Amino acid sequence: MDYHHHARLTIYRREELAQAVIQGRLGLREAAAEFKLSRQSAAKWVRRFRTE
Repeated sequence: MDYHHHARLTIYRREELAQAVIQGRLGLREAAAEFKLSRQSAAKWVRRFRTE
C-alpha cells in the first residue's frame, strides 16, 4: 500500500484498524472513532485489506 506524509494513519495503523474490525474486536464505527477517521475511511481500509 502507498503511504504519503500527510496520511492520517501509517501502513501499520491501517493494518491494525483492519485487523480489529475483521477479528471482531471492534465494530466499524468504534474502530473509526478510536483511530480518528470517518466511518467511510475506516470501511475503505478494511475493504482494501481484505482484498490484498
